[in-house]
Amino acid sequence: YNVIPERVSLGGTVRAFAVETMRLVEERMRALAQSTAAGFGATAELEFREITVPVVNAEGEARLIGDAA
Repeated sequence: YNVIPERVSLGGTVRAFAVETMRLVEERMRALAQSTAAGFGATAELEFREITVPVVNAEGEARLIGDAA
């Protein structure tokens, strides 16, 4: 207790229905991390990896499968 670490790491996942939304999330996360760190006289790095693009199902087929389920 009462020890301030030299480094900290935070991880998580993000999902979105559109590529544009994912870009906005990355931009906002980067700005938030950097401004929060700057407020404490520190720096921040954000590693944002997109592993795959969003999957958006065709409306008709999704409705058909949903009705069948």
